[in-house]
Amino acid sequence: MPKSRYPNILWIGADEQQRSTIGAYGSNFCRTPCLDRLAEQSLVFDNALTPTAVCAPARASLLTGRLPSEGSVNSNDRMDWTVPYLQIAGPRIMPTWAPVLRQAGYRLVYAGKWHVVPDDTPPSAYGFEGPDWPGYGGSDHNRDFHAYRRKLNLPGKSQLEDVVTPKHVVPPWFNPISGKVAGDEKGGLTAFLGQTALNYLDELAEERKTTGRPFMLRCEFWGPHISCFVPEPYFSMYDPDKIPLPDNFGKLGENKPEVQRNFWGSWGISNQTQAVQRRVIAAYLGYVTYIDTQVGRLIEAMERHGLADDTIVIYTTDHGDMLGSHGLYDKGPFMYEEIYRVPLMVRWPGVVGPGRSDALVYNMDLAPTMWEIVGESQPQGGSSRSLLPLLQGRQKDLGRDYLICEFHRQHEFYPQAMVHSGFDKYIYNFGGTDEYYDLRTDPGEMINRFRDPSCKQRICRLRAELHAWMLKVRSPMREGFERTLQAKLLG
Repeated sequence: MPKSRYPNILWIGADEQQRSTIGAYGSNFCRTPCLDRLAEQSLVFDNALTPTAVCAPARASLLTGRLPSEGSVNSNDRMDWTVPYLQIAGPRIMPTWAPVLRQAGYRLVYAGKWHVVPDDTPPSAYGFEGPDWPGYGGSDHNRDFHAYRRKLNLPGKSQLEDVVTPKHVVPPWFNPISGKVAGDEKGGLTAFLGQTALNYLDELAEERKTTGRPFMLRCEFWGPHISCFVPEPYFSMYDPDKIPLPDNFGKLGENKPEVQRNFWGSWGISNQTQAVQRRVIAAYLGYVTYIDTQVGRLIEAMERHGLADDTIVIYTTDHGDMLGSHGLYDKGPFMYEEIYRVPLMVRWPGVVGPGRSDALVYNMDLAPTMWEIVGESQPQGGSSRSLLPLLQGRQKDLGRDYLICEFHRQHEFYPQAMVHSGFDKYIYNFGGTDEYYDLRTDPGEMINRFRDPSCKQRICRLRAELHAWMLKVRSPMREGFERTLQAKLLG
């Protein structure tokens, strides 16, 4: 077999997966045997954050290595470009690592959730092969999914049973919230995507064997993001009455911005009984295990093709889900650990020694890592840094004292930004009180200590770091930050 100087890359992603659902990250309830096995063979990052806990902006940052204010995307709705802030009328292509990998000889395939750029520009515009599903893509409206189900002698559209519907005066987009997909597990959307990726993997592996051409296969699952539609045995895998709930479940906490209380019940979940909420969470956990099974299929196929020693395997997610912590679900104008800390693990036999890293990293650090794998430098203008020094054991950290994270909008405008040190965090809220949490003494973030005199010096330090960053990147939040600063200092 011709040998390439570049490794293959199998990048597997989830959609809105809370890190605590993975055994390797402490779950003793949700079953993730395939991810746990991968973690045992990987460098597992314990301090990985998403740059923004909104799907499209987070996914854009994974391609660009830039925060929204640094020239990437800032929202799901219109998927506006942040820089130049007002120049959003014309389509343009973001600078990503994809063309560089192609120039190095990689064959790039993308299957699954895209949801990255304005006007639903599909993956092919960025150099990827694959089914080329634009936008969000994963639903019963997907014709390829219908065709897949018909080959299994199933109706094109899946039938749902035992559904939970939202309790809201304006029904959300995700309605129902959860439900059981009739039929066996092969008929679900997750198995469909897993099989789609497997078909491409078989083709790519054969080409690697015969020509030596390296490949990058990126498989992005639609889930466990709500709506949680899963078949048996996963739907009934977790007894709702036995799910261990976190200490901050359903408890907003002290001194919180009013917007958080306003978001209670926004998806029609947290204003339902705890018994109903437990049913939704049980479906979510079943979804996680369903995805884990597909991850196992992909890794087993790679091993069967004899490519395990020559392939980088990556697992991460765009961001998490609140799952009832602080009485909140999904994500929104709040910057809690449940949605900003993400799983990130990288296996690279012969290069990466298995273990744990407490280095402060973004999941978007994968972008400059892609550039550096083929010997190129990341374009100037982003806060991300290559993970290669950590993966190769040359460094213990990337020289960071903190990470900056942002939120501009999801379905609403609510500018906020966070400075996160790994052990404490300051959050600027344009439309409400700012927040400060010491995660060492308050891991559930129940008490906002922004007005605590004993924290004043530390808050001033973190706030100064945030202001300096806003000035550096010309953040659209800068003026609001400066204009509200005096009132917030006076208290």
